[in-house]
Amino acid sequence: MRRTTARLVAGVLVAVVAAVSAPVHASSATPALVPRGRALPLATFYDQVVDAERGRIFVSGGAGSDAVVVTNYDGHVLATIPGLPDAAGMALDDDTLYVAREHAAGVYVVDTGALVKTRTLPLPHPSTGDVAFVHHRLWVVLGTCDRYGVLYFVDPRSGEQGYTPHSYHCPDLEPSPFNPHLLYVAERDLSPAPVVKIDVSRAPATLVGATPWGEGSDLADMAISADGETLLTAHGHPYTVQEHRTSDMALTGFTYGTATYPHTVATTDAGGGFVAVSPAPPPGSDVAVYPWRSGTATVIYDGVVPAPDGLEFVPQAARLVSIGGYDPVRFHALDGSSGLDAHLSLTASEEQVVHGRTVSLTAQLSPTPGSSHRTVSIYAIPFGGTEREIARAPVGADGALTVDATPSRNTTYVARWAGDDTYLSVNSDGVDVFVKVFVRTRLYGWYGTSGVWKLYRVGDSGKQVGVVVPNQSGRDLVFEAQQRVDGQWVPAARAAFPIGADGRAVAYLVSDRPGYFRTRNVFADHWDYRGAASNWQYLRYTRATATAARAAPNGEPGVRFERSASR
Repeated sequence: MRRTTARLVAGVLVAVVAAVSAPVHASSATPALVPRGRALPLATFYDQVVDAERGRIFVSGGAGSDAVVVTNYDGHVLATIPGLPDAAGMALDDDTLYVAREHAAGVYVVDTGALVKTRTLPLPHPSTGDVAFVHHRLWVVLGTCDRYGVLYFVDPRSGEQGYTPHSYHCPDLEPSPFNPHLLYVAERDLSPAPVVKIDVSRAPATLVGATPWGEGSDLADMAISADGETLLTAHGHPYTVQEHRTSDMALTGFTYGTATYPHTVATTDAGGGFVAVSPAPPPGSDVAVYPWRSGTATVIYDGVVPAPDGLEFVPQAARLVSIGGYDPVRFHALDGSSGLDAHLSLTASEEQVVHGRTVSLTAQLSPTPGSSHRTVSIYAIPFGGTEREIARAPVGADGALTVDATPSRNTTYVARWAGDDTYLSVNSDGVDVFVKVFVRTRLYGWYGTSGVWKLYRVGDSGKQVGVVVPNQSGRDLVFEAQQRVDGQWVPAARAAFPIGADGRAVAYLVSDRPGYFRTRNVFADHWDYRGAASNWQYLRYTRATATAARAAPNGEPGVRFERSASR
């Protein structure tokens, strides 16, 4: 993903800035030239990722490059990470940097502490080079930018990979900074050039919105506001940066005026909000900064030529970073000032709970604000569902707020604080709580008992009823039987049958030989629920008396599950 914003808290650029490393002028003044910036050891630019935790920026060069460059916010090169041929789009997750190869079939995994590659995740086909990390998975598009490619996911932990029913042309992938289930995909080099919104917490990933058809062409860049409510798009035509509501993807009618062919946009919510665009008016200017919802640029930089996707606000040092140029790539740190950064974390007492059970969520805000502006909100986002606020209350003297929640299915929780006069607003990382179903098994039709054993005759149909709570109607429930052989439990029969509208599935266990058995039901993991197994039920088949043993459908004796009773 180009312009990745993982772990990027808002930076700010104020309207009046002292000329430190770059002269700055109001829009009514003629912009002055900016120094040439710092040269980076890259011939081309592809992506930049801000690591706010360590105050660093990772910069990649795309096809033909062989390393990722690490800088501070001033552009000083701190290190290079070698052994990464064709390093392109990047995505940051805690202490792991994922780097997609452009036109090659793999994603590098980099330890950001040691700054070394630890492994490579294989892909079945080469990708366009863009990557995003959303909902515990890496998302790439397999193919090249001269044709449509399919959206594909990789789970770095489990190794699970899979295709989705979506294909895109030369995409830009952007996670929502607000909703950890949403992925925005912009199709570049098309006319018209749509942006779609995908809920990747569903199975399969589901398209849940798209910008109006025909609204713009040759899309070059997009940015999403920190509150997740606004999408900004820079199109080759029209010659403005357009604003959309993310709720329905419709145009709001507000634009940020630019010169011909705007190709870069970045935004921050700090200081009331700012939007940076390039190219900028008047003709000859390269970067302009607008206060949020203002049609007049208050800061202009001339002589700064960012590459597409080459603008980014960074925190703490209050830099607007511009990276662009060719052989070498140049880094410009455009000065400003900002509020301070707060830190907000969210933890859950359990990672997994049985359906109907509660989990404690604790938000921790630091530093602890004064008597005002202490309110923290906690939101629940069920997988495939709609976000809702479940708690809004002031933190205690220790900066903590603890609330109980009862998730109805797999749910991501996020804490948010609006900030105050000193500190910037901040969101916590999302915390997933998985909901485990409850499975119960009961046996019917036995003629007697002996201790824990329910007794059946060989050839009889032993009715087994499995119940899943909450109701999983339409999904399969597995029936599993094992036989005691030489003191060991060995597999004897296994079948899957659909769960009915009443939450039950029924099968009949038939044995054509005497023996000791145990049986249970198993519900597999699904995207919205964690699976579970019932307790074992114990049964014994005794030799038939009046009823002759019946052969299995293939003529061989054995143990099997059937959909209906045979007798």
